[in-house]
Amino acid sequence: MIFLETDSDPSEWLLMPLTWDRPDDLQEWAHQHAELLWKLHEKRPKRRDRKALAVRLAMLAEGIPGRVPAHQVFLYALDPRRTPLAFYALKVPVEGDRTARLREAVQADQESPVRPVEVDTFTTERLGEGLRSLRYWGSREGSLMMSLNFAWRSDEFGIDLTLRTVSDDPGWLASHLDEVDEFAQSLWLNDVDPAYGRSRRCPRGIVRCDHDDLPMEYAVSWLDIDYDADVWLSVPIRWTAAAGEDFVGSEHRTREQWAHETAQDWWEEDDETPGEGDVELLGRTLLACVEKYPSVHPGFELLLYLAHPRMMPLPIWIAELPLKGDVGELRRLVLADETEAVEPPLVEEFATESLGTGLRSLNYTLLPGTNELFVGLRYAWLSEDHDRSVLMITGSPAPGQVLAAADVIAELAHDLRLRHDDDMGFCDEEEQS
Repeated sequence: MIFLETDSDPSEWLLMPLTWDRPDDLQEWAHQHAELLWKLHEKRPKRRDRKALAVRLAMLAEGIPGRVPAHQVFLYALDPRRTPLAFYALKVPVEGDRTARLREAVQADQESPVRPVEVDTFTTERLGEGLRSLRYWGSREGSLMMSLNFAWRSDEFGIDLTLRTVSDDPGWLASHLDEVDEFAQSLWLNDVDPAYGRSRRCPRGIVRCDHDDLPMEYAVSWLDIDYDADVWLSVPIRWTAAAGEDFVGSEHRTREQWAHETAQDWWEEDDETPGEGDVELLGRTLLACVEKYPSVHPGFELLLYLAHPRMMPLPIWIAELPLKGDVGELRRLVLADETEAVEPPLVEEFATESLGTGLRSLNYTLLPGTNELFVGLRYAWLSEDHDRSVLMITGSPAPGQVLAAADVIAELAHDLRLRHDDDMGFCDEEEQS
């Protein structure tokens, strides 16, 4: 098996496994590398920061295989506060004219509406002469995207090699081009005996990583939630994916263990010293949340707003749903015409850079069989490009709790994004036009 090797700094460039022998391996890898990366930057990193990075690493490890064509994935993890940038290496058999194939590999002749594709010769001591390109285009949501592409032909191994990354932060990537070029200079190809490799079975199915096959099961779109880990707590997907059913490939802690450990983490990172029973109280509260809230909106991702460990957590449910396509869909999602509301819901347009213009509604109803007021807050957007809608819901019998968190919830809404395959830069030119 042809393997792409590097002797770059392992504290900045991580080789991400694409397959796992056991479901727990993925989580162990994410936590171990998050711990290592943070300790290289701070002597006493906050446990909450380490966990936030572990979540990002796990999301990459779960989301990339089977979705993006790649035989190997390297993560550029320069800053543990940022989501690592993924670089995708793909090896295909040599075919056709060298120059034409390498230009195709670096997208030299694809549409680049912002400015012409910048193509240069890129030569390394180990891989020889190849091509390097920078390409800019607008995503379907209007964001400026930038892809950085490398390609080489190896007659020795009979393959064409490409290395690619895509970023929605062109300024950041442009400021680190020298470091990426150094990484590309460090690469070489090696023929590895597969007898010494790991099992090729992946939770998504069998994915062969030799140069004769590409990963399969490409997804069309997915929801990206970039939340502030200092105030938002993500409930593990194994309890939200099917409202209580086990989720293959995720962590195997019990709800009780998760609630107790999270309560300890939250108090450990707070400036205030917990009093007697405070950690246990928060643990019981979080346990009640994770037992109750996933079944309220099954299949939704669940975040808890917890700015201070003495607060009552406020649940936020978020999901991307199939687009119905009827005229009143957006108003229906936000319950704009709720007949049981105490007063007409307050409905207004709400626009974000990524999702466009949607609706936000605030409505007051009475809890069934009581005179107690319940406040509900909903956000919704429609995306014809993705054929999906995005819905975010929260509510509480304590109206002040929702109103006090309104600004933070709005910030979270601005951090939602529907990702499309063309965000990764692998759609062909006709699909992107």
